[in-house]
Amino acid sequence: LAVWDSFARRAMPTCFQPMLPHGRKTISDKVSAAGEAEGSVRTIRFVKHQQRRHKMRLIPFVLAWVVAVVSSDVVSETKKVWRSGGRIRYFYDDKASNPCGAVFFIGVGTAMSVRDYDFVASNITAGTGIVTIIADPRPGSIVKLFAGPYARTVNAVYRNLASLIPVCHDKDPYFVIGGHSASGQAAINALDRGRLCFTPSGFIGLDPFQVNENRMSIDIPAMFWGFTETTCAVNIDAAAKAGYQISPDTSRILYQVENPDREIRHCIFTDNGCGALFGLTCPIESNIGAWVRNYVGESASLFVSALENNDYSKLQFELSGNEDVLIYVNKEEVPGRRNERNLQSLDVACGSTL
Repeated sequence: LAVWDSFARRAMPTCFQPMLPHGRKTISDKVSAAGEAEGSVRTIRFVKHQQRRHKMRLIPFVLAWVVAVVSSDVVSETKKVWRSGGRIRYFYDDKASNPCGAVFFIGVGTAMSVRDYDFVASNITAGTGIVTIIADPRPGSIVKLFAGPYARTVNAVYRNLASLIPVCHDKDPYFVIGGHSASGQAAINALDRGRLCFTPSGFIGLDPFQVNENRMSIDIPAMFWGFTETTCAVNIDAAAKAGYQISPDTSRILYQVENPDREIRHCIFTDNGCGALFGLTCPIESNIGAWVRNYVGESASLFVSALENNDYSKLQFELSGNEDVLIYVNKEEVPGRRNERNLQSLDVACGSTL
């Protein structure tokens, strides 16, 4: 894989020009269950039905956020990205006054597809002006860690944003890149190796893996979601925590979910857990940890606000209820693991590796 990535890096031009010739449209996929025509738009009536297990602090911001979410209409569509080889599924709020004030481009994890992140994407988008793009730079392949395909896809989307996503026509949104798991690694490498045609506004990492603190760096504002305990063989010291460590100490945020029993796992960001192929499994329970996806949505809005106001203080990133989430910002150090244990023993609850 490393040899192929090296070859692709040499072969790929640094910057991509707009890829859609005049009058040519991208190809839309079927976006809903049987009975809907290909290319149609699926409207998700977002209903916040998952009860949080935390007490809510009823501050005005939270009340406004909840009202906005309940009254939102999240629209989604799936498309191929012409010539890049990638596929995207994007979400926007049809009721937002500016439905494309920010774009979050999130790559999928190992063996996952663009249809596996509807819950977290809807939570990010509902009641906001954020367009959430779930991207698969290598459809049909279980391997998502290459920087080359990731860069080709995000460059193509950035250059052709108005054509691909009509609500972004004549808009100049904040553009945040990142990914879950393996795509998080690909995103960091694409950024660090100068493979992008633009400078992203920020980075979002949903437990990116594998992050090497000695060989990788991030030079833009960055927000991460990770865990206090290793699950699914995704070592916490080479995932979100490491991403936080390699980011600027004036504009970095780490949300660390406390999971001492390891029931909340690395793939909580997906709809139904990770991996159904080749023994790659990381299951989730529908009634355990669903609140994490709600918090990811809330944190995305806080991150956009931070970008707007250049405010990366801890107060800026407080959640509506954070009893089970530790928050670190800027120069704050993340404690090491409580005990050094054999990685295999930590992963019994989660099955085999990703």
